[in-house]
Amino acid sequence: MAENFSIERISTISASDYALNVGKKLDDYNLIGVQYNGNGDIRDFVKIIPESAEVVVAFGAQGVESSRSCRQTDRVFTDKTYTAHGTALVPKTMADF
Repeated sequence: MAENFSIERISTISASDYALNVGKKLDDYNLIGVQYNGNGDIRDFVKIIPESAEVVVAFGAQGVESSRSCRQTDRVFTDKTYTAHGTALVPKTMADF
């Protein structure tokens, strides 16, 4: 997976608009859905992007934080959840045709 994938290569643009913008056809790519659910952040999402991805499009993310308290100890516990999704565009190779 792509731990060194640049965050700048993640966009909310659609796959078809991206392909048009770079002068390619959508058929030039394999489209791979990428989804992360956990208590991390964007860096954890980046780790699961396929290594050969040119870009991730149709990106969306949501972070939720909730708190709960324990009456016996007067402690407050905080839970954080991060959800992110997008479509990785992987250029097709000759083997794909």
